[in-house]
Amino acid sequence: MDEAGTLQQVRDFTLLVQDVRELSTRPVHVLLIHHENRGGQVSGAWEGAVDTLLQLQAQGPGSTRLFFQKARWSSRWHKQTLQLLWADGDSFAIEQKPEITDDTIEAELLAAVLELPGGSWSKLRSRVRGNDGEKATVRDRLLATGRIVNTAAREGNFNLWAADDPATTRAEVGTGLARASCPSPGGEPQPSRAAVPYVSRHGTQHGTGGDPGSLTDQHDLDLTGGCP
Repeated sequence: MDEAGTLQQVRDFTLLVQDVRELSTRPVHVLLIHHENRGGQVSGAWEGAVDTLLQLQAQGPGSTRLFFQKARWSSRWHKQTLQLLWADGDSFAIEQKPEITDDTIEAELLAAVLELPGGSWSKLRSRVRGNDGEKATVRDRLLATGRIVNTAAREGNFNLWAADDPATTRAEVGTGLARASCPSPGGEPQPSRAAVPYVSRHGTQHGTGGDPGSLTDQHDLDLTGGCP
């Protein structure tokens, strides 16, 4: 092959390879080494002409990534990836990574919620290994079974807490934080309105019953978002 690798040129070359196989009178495996194009794919029209297409990429000192871009005769290896670790004697070993299962994702997500209580989904999922779709499935299952709760007020958003976390007061799953009901030091109920007079744009105070410290209903301010 001394041309650019158009479809017709690749076909002509593979015919020569087939002639070698037939003349050898025995099984022959032909390994072709070629470079990539700027898009990260094999340069030329080779993908359709070969049975197996492997992509090899350096991953820094002592490590190489092997991607099975195409494996016509093995569905097991098609689109799979191996991480190769260099070994003595110009050899390599396959890096053994632990299998990621639903149980693994569940355990890591529960741990992340404890480490980052009330955390958003984008922050929590970055702490969990696995596919994002599988993470979301596990999250929804934990919400449905009540093991975690969501206190985000807006639908589609998440602020996740462990179900038994005492640091948050909740109205119900999927709602915002409920306002706490805080008793006063003397035991009497706390007022639900703040005793702050309303000041108009003209600098005058408005109240009821001649008391400048009281507020009209339309200007009352609810400041009881939590305990002091």
